[in-house]
Amino acid sequence: MPVDDLVDAAVANDLDFIVVTDHNTYQPTTYEYRQGVLIVHGEEVTTPVGHVVLLDVDTVRRSPPDTADVRWSLPYHRDVGDAGARFAAHPNGRRWWIDRSASRIDGMEIWNADTEWRNDTPLDWIEALTILPFRPALGMIALVDRPARNLAFLDSASVRRRLATTCAVDAHARIDITDDWYIGFPTYRMTLGLVHQHVPIAEPLTGDADIDGPMLVTSMRRGGGHCAIGGMADDAGVDIRRIDGDVRVTLPEDIRRSRIRVFRNGAVVAEEEASALSVPASEAGMYRVEIDVRARLIRPRWFPWILSAPIWVGSTPDDPLSLIHI
Repeated sequence: MPVDDLVDAAVANDLDFIVVTDHNTYQPTTYEYRQGVLIVHGEEVTTPVGHVVLLDVDTVRRSPPDTADVRWSLPYHRDVGDAGARFAAHPNGRRWWIDRSASRIDGMEIWNADTEWRNDTPLDWIEALTILPFRPALGMIALVDRPARNLAFLDSASVRRRLATTCAVDAHARIDITDDWYIGFPTYRMTLGLVHQHVPIAEPLTGDADIDGPMLVTSMRRGGGHCAIGGMADDAGVDIRRIDGDVRVTLPEDIRRSRIRVFRNGAVVAEEEASALSVPASEAGMYRVEIDVRARLIRPRWFPWILSAPIWVGSTPDDPLSLIHI
């Protein structure tokens, strides 16, 4: 559907930026502002290894493929230290990311709405379809799941290298019935409200797309921040950071019931129902935080809400180029 429809949905959901990545366009990345929303026009490429999102495409393709790219039949390359970013899209979705070492990417999607809707149980769908006619947005939330396989992939791959994380809705705004007929559902406005990616940036946005766009892409590649899923609560006041050797989590006071879990190298090191938590991070490794909220739709259950980016303590894995042996 038209990009203007996406922009309208972004404005309605109070988003600062959106990333639009059509498939196999083979066009350079461009940046623009529309209605105050920064738009990054990137690309999603279909490869034998899986689908990969390229941001700052012309920079990623600046160098000729090396032996590892040729081995994986990947049509892109980024030298160490170059700009640009490569994210594995829906790495456990319809097209798995085959290279489970994640050696040729800068990061991965840890939550993808389209993927999560496809792995629900009949009970989930009954609940969603019951709510959908009356409260469509809440009906979509009924299909929100914890992305267990993606998080396990992140935990295992992070032993070998440092990875950034992102989240996406994979918004199509339509369900095709035939070549000429389709159902206009779910709408962009509905899907863009399902996930917010909070990205720490070096400087405030200037309003100049040619400055802000590359800065955003660089910030996404460096990692940090968190994903907020489902619109279950106000995520603007969530604060996750490492301070004085501790991983500290602080939530808005109006969150009624929440569960905070802190992981190190994939293992739970702390779990508590609270609005704040401080965990010593004296041992080296990759820490991350998951926050769930308790809610009742038709049945009460815990819903995934916040997925933090990795927080590294101590030494970090080398760049993947130094770990590849062919």
